[in-house]
Amino acid sequence: MKYIDIKSVIIGILGTVLIFVLMGASNQDKNLGDIECKSITVYGGSIISINNEGVPSTILGTGDDGKQGFLATFNSDGEKTTYLGSGEKGDGYLKTFNATGNKTSFLGTNGEGTGSLETYNSSKVRTCVVGTSKNGDGISAIYNKGSEPMFFLGKDDYGCYMVTFNNDKKITSYIGSNEYSGGSIVTYNNNSKKTTEFGTNKHGGGGIENYNANGDLITRIGTNYYGEGGIETINTNGKPTTTLGTNINGDGGIATYSADGKVTVSMKTVEKVGAVATYNSNENLSAVISSTDNGGYLNILNSTGKTTSILGETNNGGGIFQIFNEYGEKISHLGSSNKGDGLILLYDRYGEGGWGESGIK
Repeated sequence: MKYIDIKSVIIGILGTVLIFVLMGASNQDKNLGDIECKSITVYGGSIISINNEGVPSTILGTGDDGKQGFLATFNSDGEKTTYLGSGEKGDGYLKTFNATGNKTSFLGTNGEGTGSLETYNSSKVRTCVVGTSKNGDGISAIYNKGSEPMFFLGKDDYGCYMVTFNNDKKITSYIGSNEYSGGSIVTYNNNSKKTTEFGTNKHGGGGIENYNANGDLITRIGTNYYGEGGIETINTNGKPTTTLGTNINGDGGIATYSADGKVTVSMKTVEKVGAVATYNSNENLSAVISSTDNGGYLNILNSTGKTTSILGETNNGGGIFQIFNEYGEKISHLGSSNKGDGLILLYDRYGEGGWGESGIK
């Protein structure tokens, strides 16, 4: 007696059903319609969406290395417009492209492992960067169409700063914080030499410095150590040549210097009266012209600082002329007596009176 194999019967039934399904499917178009599911898993491949013209519009999948994921969109001409994915180092980034496929922007992690935003012109030249430096500080840069730097904003050891450049990539200005923890503005010529600086000086006050074409400091205007105003001129050797300003007492003063920076003339107010002093090449006082309560006087000194002659005014308003020896001892006196008569006095080398003559008949 022959037995029917149940497995064979089932296989036959399923095969018949499959044939009818395929026959029915052949009468439909190739659109599967709506698909609803909780998840789709693709290993090492991608999912591509096609527009009505048969051009890919979106690709979601794994890159050529089979490791990094990405999402790309395309325009109707098939040109890539955006790309979101992971780089070779595992960092994320987003790129945008124009209608011809040239990159226009980048947002993501840069080579330093920090965030960055970059823009590009239609010629694929970078024009702007905003991001984080390797030191962890924020930075911003602007470039011209030739990829040459025009502007930079960042942070240094003193604080935040901004730098501008000309078309020759040479620095033209600096705005930021200086070594005195104050603000500073610096300008440069076309040879990158400093020409002016405005800012806070070492005394905590304001100051302006001017430089020549070679970058040598030549004038300084600002607040001095006493909190008063001052002006200083400087030669190309860095030595002061003139100073004008207010001293600790609130009085004005002017000084001139030799080429090697040694004081030669000083004009200032002393105890509310004017005074002019001259100095020799060793900066020793050589002459003084000043005012007193009784009038003016001239004091001449030798190289050792001893007075050699005085021209001035007596207490009664008359004039005097006195001569001193090299030791500072008075040896002659010509002037007006207390009664207004002429008076001549001679002294010995020790300053002791020797001979005198009055103008009285």
